[in-house]
Amino acid sequence: MQDGVAVRMRMGVVVVVRVPGAVVHRVVLGTLRAARTARGRARAIELLLANQGNVTESIVRARASLSLFSRSRRIAKLSAVPRELRPRTRGLVQFLYRGRARGPMTARVDISLDGSGRTLQRVFRIRM
Repeated sequence: MQDGVAVRMRMGVVVVVRVPGAVVHRVVLGTLRAARTARGRARAIELLLANQGNVTESIVRARASLSLFSRSRRIAKLSAVPRELRPRTRGLVQFLYRGRARGPMTARVDISLDGSGRTLQRVFRIRM
């Protein structure tokens, strides 16, 4: 009697496409909102981004941060969940907050885009 071994493999191919024209990095910050996560007590702070450029933008943990302030005192500094944003699309960037603070807060978002050297900053008022 022969027993088989099941093997599953996933392959990927990297394709580099070169096209004429200028490379345009243009990311626009949208709205910010606090939402409950499906996993317990953590809250997700979701930032809407729009990529109006013609290249894929990578939002990585080290380059995207959110600082939460309550009564002018910083109570948390959060890193983004990594993701990629394709050209001419919109997407949510999540920051997970596991703290206990609730009520009105000020949130400052800092996103450094790779390749362009530009930093996006914006201050929001949110309710946790």
